[in-house]
Amino acid sequence: MTRRGILLVLVLVAMLTWATVWGYPRPSPSPRGWQLDFEYGPMKQIRLVLPGESNPKTFWYMPYTVTNNTGRDVSFYPRSYLFTDTGQLIEALQGVDALAYPLIAKLIGRELLEEELFVRGKLLQGEENARESVIIWRDFDPQSVSFKLFISGLSGETAWVTDPMSGKKYSLVKTLQLSYGLGGDRYISAELTAQLKDHEWIMR
Repeated sequence: MTRRGILLVLVLVAMLTWATVWGYPRPSPSPRGWQLDFEYGPMKQIRLVLPGESNPKTFWYMPYTVTNNTGRDVSFYPRSYLFTDTGQLIEALQGVDALAYPLIAKLIGRELLEEELFVRGKLLQGEENARESVIIWRDFDPQSVSFKLFISGLSGETAWVTDPMSGKKYSLVKTLQLSYGLGGDRYISAELTAQLKDHEWIMR
């Protein structure tokens, strides 16, 4: 794991500790500021043989549609992380070949999906300006039996938290947390759908 990856894991663990020991900011019951409509599909495993390669690679993907019904144009710059029960943290796109996008889009019958890098930027208002893409992660720890996804960039709500041990302040953003379990053998089945266990908004 890179130094940056280790730092992200430590920050995430610290935040989980604050949440249980010292209390933690919760999102406002009603959206504060702007919030995009985010519809997501199932989280699935897939094995692909990329062009120019002979051995298959395993990826995880989740298609989504994001719509701006906030009443004004907003900037859309999503960041998505996968955190396993074994402590592995993977950012979407990390270690993912761009050639995986068209292959996955074709396999799921949505060939007009845009690459996630291309949907970033100003998101105009209205259903007619909704964007469709797919979030892709490389494969993760084979010992993992559950994981969480953290997807930010969907809301303008923010908060500050102070580490009671160090006094350092951290800026938090409203983040969608999706919790999944894994059933079946990941390495016998070429395709596997993770089981969605929980869906909630958190400050992270």
